Parts: sequence; C-alpha cells; structure tokens
Amino acid sequence: MTSLSSQNNLTLGITGGSSLIEVGDQNYVQGFFDFAKPILFEKNMADAALIIDRLYKKYVRREDAEKTAFLLQVLERQDVEGKFNRILSAVRYCSDSAELNFLGFKDFPNYSYEPVRIVVAEQPWFLLEKKRPLEEYESNEGQPFWLKKS
Repeated sequence: MTSLSSQNNLTLGITGGSSLIEVGDQNYVQGFFDFAKPILFEKNMADAALIIDRLYKKYVRREDAEKTAFLLQVLERQDVEGKFNRILSAVRYCSDSAELNFLGFKDFPNYSYEPVRIVVAEQPWFLLEKKRPLEEYESNEGQPFWLKKS
C-alpha cells in the first residue's frame, strides 16, 4: 500500500452525474485498490483493467458501466468485513446518477456525460477537478490525479 503522510492525506470522493460522495482519505482509497487488484487477477477477470486502471486513474466510460458494476459485485462478495463498502456503494450510486443525468440531459446543447471518477472532495480541488477535461484523464499514464495532490 502506498504510504501517505496523514498531514497531507486529503479526503476523496466518488463523483458521477450530479453526485459527490466522500468515501475517505487517500490511504483508504489506495487500500481498496490494493485489496481489489490481487482478487481480480486471481479470478482471472478479463475486464480487471476497468477497476485497476480506468477507475483507479481515469474514469468509468458509459459503455463500461455494466461490466464495472459486475466487477464491483465480485469485490463486494470478497469484502466479507465490509471494509470497502463506502467505495463500493458510492460507485454504484454515482453510476446511477451519471446514467440518470445522461438520459435526462443528453439532448441539451453542450451537455456531455458526467462519468464516475475519483476526485479530491475538498475545496478548491474538487471545483478544479470537475473542470478537468476527460482527455487529460485519458492521457494519464502515471499516478492518479487524486494522489498527485498529496
């Protein structure tokens, strides 16, 4: 697990559609991915990259939402203590919010899909993150943006 100093350990959230749900600090979120990666690889899940790459450092594309939801169900069954329930339920909720917003606003000029992604939930970073173009997420091959703020 990546060790972050508690002094710089920012509160993170899951956003999608018009929702933002705070889930915990950077260590907690990194711990979720440290938990998820070996499970998805051990089970030889074909779409594991949707969690360990797309959700981790990019965003969940609309066309990947159902497959991502399935992988999250697999992880939820493995999380018998419910340690990561905050993240799992937040991603589900924000996925629903993203889809509802898309269906309600897709015909409006200049509307674009608001995907599920992990963001720093603290101000002013959240406001800046909401404005970050999805192209920047797509081209991010390094550390997730939510870790770069520490």
